Amino acid sequence: MSGVPKSKRGQSSVEYVWQAQLLFHQMFELALRLPKRWTFYLSERMVDHAEKVLHHAKSANSIYVSCAVDAQLRRMHLQQAYCHAQTLSSLVDEVYKLAPVKATGDDGALRPAVTQARFCELIGCLSKEFELLKGVMKSDMRRWGNYLKDELAVPETGLQMSFFDLEGFL
Repeated sequence: MSGVPKSKRGQSSVEYVWQAQLLFHQMFELALRLPKRWTFYLSERMVDHAEKVLHHAKSANSIYVSCAVDAQLRRMHLQQAYCHAQTLSSLVDEVYKLAPVKATGDDGALRPAVTQARFCELIGCLSKEFELLKGVMKSDMRRWGNYLKDELAVPETGLQMSFFDLEGFL
């Protein structure tokens, strides 16, 4: 347990990772509620983008910045997470506009697959993730601004990472 009194506690600097996990969980639940015929059109893509937001958030959080290359790599992961969250937001907007319904019960009555409350909760989660990612990028600029303003100096040995770490970047 933290020795800091509740009144003095603030927002954690790595809350964006926890929020990305929550976003992935909510996206997965939403995908399970949507009609089966939407699986390949929207559901699969929404879960994939939510997974990429989580992946890039965790990747950015795992980088210890000690040089310009590390700062740039962390910045790239944060920007990738933000971009995937933007795409996810567009897909959620499409689902909201289409207002899917499902036949439920013995009478086959059509009911909304996703309630208004669930959409509001999801939009709130997305907007909080945007806010947290922007805040982390801003604090990184204050903290490692001297690394990020210079041109990226790639060592002669090259970057020690996989080509697949740059998915969507090229």
